[in-house]
Amino acid sequence: MKGPWKVSCNGAYYEVFRLRDIERVDCSGNREYSGPAFGLKAMAQVYADGMNKGEEVAKQQQSEIHDDMVAKIGTLMYFMKSLDASGRHFDFMLTDNGNTVEITDMNSGSKRKVNVACDSAPAMLLDILKQAGDWIL
Repeated sequence: MKGPWKVSCNGAYYEVFRLRDIERVDCSGNREYSGPAFGLKAMAQVYADGMNKGEEVAKQQQSEIHDDMVAKIGTLMYFMKSLDASGRHFDFMLTDNGNTVEITDMNSGSKRKVNVACDSAPAMLLDILKQAGDWIL
């Protein structure tokens, strides 16, 4: 596991680094550097703080994207089950990083694609019904 970004003094300048593996000893082979060399420690620390904050935000966004994908997949699964219960057999596949739903009629094999970019799970279902509802229902 990687460590947080820190500041190191190398004589006349400062560098921003982190450990590649926090379980290993701090040595040059276990360091990852980022950014330019800084003349002032304060400037290097601001850069390191920004890198740490950026990674924190990226992790949060990745978690939100994952949660959204899980919700979309669950919604598609329940919609498919409800259609199956009424004798309509369709397969729904989330593609294009969650931006498109590919719908397959299991009886005829015909397919349609529905744009669901930037949709929440309920909005995705509404888009499916708007764009392919006449075909599905």
